Amino acid sequence: MTEKENKNSLVLLLEQNFLFSSGALTKLCLYIPAHKTEDSFHSIRSETDLSEKIMLIQRQKREIESLKHDVYVRNLLIFLILPGSLLGYFFMERRHYRQKLKYLEQITRFRISNIRNRISPHFMLNILNQEISRADKETKNHLLTFAHLLRRCLGMEEQINIKLGDEIDFVKDYIELEKQKFGEDFTIK
Repeated sequence: MTEKENKNSLVLLLEQNFLFSSGALTKLCLYIPAHKTEDSFHSIRSETDLSEKIMLIQRQKREIESLKHDVYVRNLLIFLILPGSLLGYFFMERRHYRQKLKYLEQITRFRISNIRNRISPHFMLNILNQEISRADKETKNHLLTFAHLLRRCLGMEEQINIKLGDEIDFVKDYIELEKQKFGEDFTIK
């Protein structure tokens, strides 16, 4: 046996011992002859590629878990926000409905009050007309002017915009009534 062959057999023995006992493939590379070294480097490369693929798979698994977690959190938020929004909407609608009922009740009260206010002056004017028919001529003129002033006042109360001419006529009637009360000495400047 030549020296080269001795080395080869020694390397083979070491290779078997290292592979089975420690699994350290890199230690074998130091003792393997040139043609076997290329195979060992090829196997190391394939192990490196394999470990890179394993790391890639683990990274992808972590990303998948992260995505699953994100989807879980998003769904949880949706299921919490949606019922909360619906409850808020129903409470707001209920409050709006109560306010609407309250306003309708106020409007009804105002209408009833308005009707009462219209009826009361009617009765007063009817009584005033009866007194006018029984009064003498001078008192009759005073009461007619007063009744005319009251009717105008009630008519203007219902209007939002009043013409200037109507306002002036109202003031003239009032002044005429005051003149009858105080006599001809009553003047306005």
